[in-house]
Amino acid sequence: EISAMTRKPRTATVVAATPCSLIRVKADLVQQIIQKNPNVRMMLEAIRQGRERDTVEKLSDEPGIDDER
Repeated sequence: EISAMTRKPRTATVVAATPCSLIRVKADLVQQIIQKNPNVRMMLEAIRQGRERDTVEKLSDEPGIDDER
């Protein structure tokens, strides 16, 4: 959902732990939804920022990686 919102390449992959069903939503539809619904854009942006913070925290815990915060 984040790459559909930002129109940038995906940065993650997913492997399901159990059988599941998926729904494919094309980026153009995501763009239409967030243009018509600012709250959806805000929610997706909050998710993106949270993931970014998690990544920075994980990387800062790696040996040899300096934390520049």
